[in-house]
Amino acid sequence: VPAGATVKQVLFYWEGFFSSVPDTELRVNGIAVTGTPISERTTFFGFTHSQTHRADITALGLVGPGANSLTITDMDFNKANNGAGVLVIVDDGSDRSIEIRDGNDLAFINFAAPLDTTVPQTFNFAASGVDRVALLDMFFSSVEGEESGAGDVRPTSIEVDAGAGPVLFSNLLNSGDEDEWDTIEVSVNVPAGSTSLTVQAHSRDDLATGHLPASFAWTAAALSLDNEERQGGEGCTPGYWKQPHHFDSWTTYDPSDDYETVFGVDASFTLTLLGALEQGGGKEKALGRHATAALLNTASSGVNYDFTEAEVIAMVQAAYATGKFNKYKDMLADANEAGCGLN
Repeated sequence: VPAGATVKQVLFYWEGFFSSVPDTELRVNGIAVTGTPISERTTFFGFTHSQTHRADITALGLVGPGANSLTITDMDFNKANNGAGVLVIVDDGSDRSIEIRDGNDLAFINFAAPLDTTVPQTFNFAASGVDRVALLDMFFSSVEGEESGAGDVRPTSIEVDAGAGPVLFSNLLNSGDEDEWDTIEVSVNVPAGSTSLTVQAHSRDDLATGHLPASFAWTAAALSLDNEERQGGEGCTPGYWKQPHHFDSWTTYDPSDDYETVFGVDASFTLTLLGALEQGGGKEKALGRHATAALLNTASSGVNYDFTEAEVIAMVQAAYATGKFNKYKDMLADANEAGCGLN
């Protein structure tokens, strides 16, 4: 949770497979928590059912600014404990709209409709006169793991359309939060004038890997989007940030920090942030230069930058997920070249 932010609500989700009675009670940091089912039980295969539960744990005071650690015990679905996720709503002083969709939507390509895919979810919002960046956070379970199929490629597809045509995020789900659970955040460009964003998850092999697409449960999606037009209009270029005599302007991050670790991506190069700024080349390498400069702009109190730190990181991850390096590089380059007020 960002320093200085106020925690407004903490929503806790969990999902599992069972044959008779779902697990509506467990413990969070040793405290008993009872959840409310937010779906009917869904029979997925044989005598195996799935159900998602939600509990508002704000009042427990377990989550605050800074790093937080939650330990989950006593989860006992008798078929599979697929996992849990925490959605934290904070007030960081920005004017952003937040909308949440949750439930229990299962999909597998070989099942008869409606279980062959998920139901599209559409978020509606007021139009803006400028392009904006939406952050879309989602929980999925049972994609990959000991129960669902560990050690194999299990393709998935997340299709997002914010008014400029569909954007595909392929194969992002692979038990990124340990066995059977995925929390992902994707960045989506919302064109000026757009009033809606639609997202749908598919059991589908976009990349023609030849592997059988995954079965999964989609439990939550949260959209965050600026209400106001951006008032930034400042940004320092990669050329500024790579100069040794400007290293004293670096805050939060260090020239020796690892590029892949900071952005959470698997790059084709192994470089520090400074190395990413100094490298030449186009596409991914050009994104590396402008992504690093953008991140340093967000961290500087002397730069009124167009994007937040979370938006920049999500944009970089979206570029790697979709392969559209130039698209996101151009967005960051425009902001980085708006004019630098630092010495």
